[in-house]
Amino acid sequence: MEDTKYIYKKVDNNALTNNQHILLKEPIFGLSNNNDPAKDAFYNNISHELRTPLNVVLGSIQLFEMMGDDLFLSYNRSKFKAYNSLMKKNCFRLLRVINNLIDSSKLDTGNLSLCLKNHNIVKTIEDIFNNTKAYAKGKGLKMKLKSKTKKIITAYDEDKLARAILNLISNAIKFTPKGCICIEVKKKENRVYIAIKDTGIGIPSDKIDSIFDPFTQVDSSLTRSHEGSGLGLSIAKSIVELHNGQLSVISRLGKGSSFIIELPVKQINEDETQTTTGIDFTID
Repeated sequence: MEDTKYIYKKVDNNALTNNQHILLKEPIFGLSNNNDPAKDAFYNNISHELRTPLNVVLGSIQLFEMMGDDLFLSYNRSKFKAYNSLMKKNCFRLLRVINNLIDSSKLDTGNLSLCLKNHNIVKTIEDIFNNTKAYAKGKGLKMKLKSKTKKIITAYDEDKLARAILNLISNAIKFTPKGCICIEVKKKENRVYIAIKDTGIGIPSDKIDSIFDPFTQVDSSLTRSHEGSGLGLSIAKSIVELHNGQLSVISRLGKGSSFIIELPVKQINEDETQTTTGIDFTID
């Protein structure tokens, strides 16, 4: 595979804040290309992904309006809590879809901003782990976090890398009907490895090569049992690669999957990088 080159856009130094740089790249998603069956399936699916949570929220609001003042009576409190929880869940679902659409749009236009700072990547993953435990518990799944060290300091865009990791963990929970999700973090020489392992349904061997392609889902039918836009894995892979890393997968149908993020461990001088422009680097 050929090296992919990213070039920092030359901008006025005074406009740079918080180590923010603009990366230019050839469009990843190619929305302008026609006659793409996967893209057509995506467009057919995305309306379902947007309308379903909206219908749930709207239906709950209409029910509250019909109940009027009776909504706040003691015997209706359990109903209110149940519908409120349902609305919250579907709002978060809608937000994930919208975030993925925004990210894909940025990637397609060839522009992506990275705010590179030194962070403790173990702490970042611990925060994601704690925020997703309730989701896993709601499905009757166990979650484990393994790390021999409490601190690995390296430079990355915390918001975007966290979103990529969250996409992978959410997928693991979504496609694991029973069992366990295990997240493992380890450092080896000048690389850090983040593995998200599940005991889920796995990926068919004929789908492995295309699993990271945009608009691709193992089951793309509207009657599928799992929600999703088909953008999460491709966005996660793109974000990891922009950090000079790699995202790979090992999976067996019916046995589960392991997604492995490999990133370089490199700290930056944040004061100096604020004024760095016109630099290019390559992804091996």
